Amino acid sequence: MPLSITLAHRHYTFADLRELMAKATPARSGDQLAGLGASSAAERVAAQTLLADIPLTRFLEDLLIPCEADEVTRLIINSHDATTFAPIKDLTVGQFREHLLAYETVADGVKQIVIQTGRSLAGISAADGKLLWKMATPPNGRAYNAPSPVVDGSIIYYTGGSTGVKAFKVEKIGDTFAAKELWTNDQFGGNFSTPMVKENHIYGLAERGTLFCIDVKTGKPLWNKTGIANGGYGSVVDAGNVLLVLNSRAELRFFKHDDKAYEELANLKVGEGQTYALPIPAPGRIYITEQGLVSAVAME
Repeated sequence: MPLSITLAHRHYTFADLRELMAKATPARSGDQLAGLGASSAAERVAAQTLLADIPLTRFLEDLLIPCEADEVTRLIINSHDATTFAPIKDLTVGQFREHLLAYETVADGVKQIVIQTGRSLAGISAADGKLLWKMATPPNGRAYNAPSPVVDGSIIYYTGGSTGVKAFKVEKIGDTFAAKELWTNDQFGGNFSTPMVKENHIYGLAERGTLFCIDVKTGKPLWNKTGIANGGYGSVVDAGNVLLVLNSRAELRFFKHDDKAYEELANLKVGEGQTYALPIPAPGRIYITEQGLVSAVAME
């Protein structure tokens, strides 16, 4: 079914979802040679604008590649969990993007969006966009703030810029808000990997590729394991009964949620190239993105 949009007094029509996706993609020489890319920057912007308004459910109804012709599509459709999908099923692509990027906290009943910039953390009112508080987080030396803040209620956990791991609580003081520091752990912290909170523990990857576990209430180090990743590039993900850590060498480790020591349950090589994206746990499998390729790893 054709998809249309009028932008800047010009009408654009795309034959189907497949063409829309292709033309919304950033310009690549291969796409241009194959005749798949947008013919102009204006057409690309039109496609991206229209794509943002497409409901997520459309991707289940209008498959880009038929199941019988593509194993990855078949895996996605066969493993689709309607219950898990239910909370976001009414969102559009654009709304889903905002949902993923929204780091929200609530202090004194006021919902706030927490934003990490190059040199500061800030709280923005979700209702009107007003700046409620701001706190300097300057990086050390040539480091920079790449990890996202982790929000748990009114508590914010922050790492980045070679400054360790810190915990703050957003409080209302009179008519204003402020972020009060609860603790600092100078031993660990990373430039590239966002830490993960599970129950009373924080797991993350430090700059030199050390996997660490610290106490969420005090910041006290509980254990660490060296040699997990190179240069601190990698992701730590909660997969329910186990935790996952994927480094940029496509090495996927399964380990136990434990405050006593690192206990590795499995170690798999899941690709030949570089892996920088988060592994995505799903029922019975884990999806891995490797330099534009998507693969599925069975999990039993």
